[in-house]
Amino acid sequence: VWQAVAHGASAFAFWLWRSPRGGNETLHGSVVDASGRPRAAYAEITRVGRELAGTWSLLQETRSKAVAALV
Repeated sequence: VWQAVAHGASAFAFWLWRSPRGGNETLHGSVVDASGRPRAAYAEITRVGRELAGTWSLLQETRSKAVAALV
């Protein structure tokens, strides 16, 4: 997340909040499992959220200037 912020990201999203009960993506990483219990990444995600909230006043006025773009 911090690398994305350093490169100018204005938002960051995690792929799945909750694991599905069935289907192709049941083993895909998610923040909470199908029953709503936190998974391994939950603690890190909440820590990063607190860090971002604590530095928001510094980050909101920053701008990055790209020298190249991917299309």
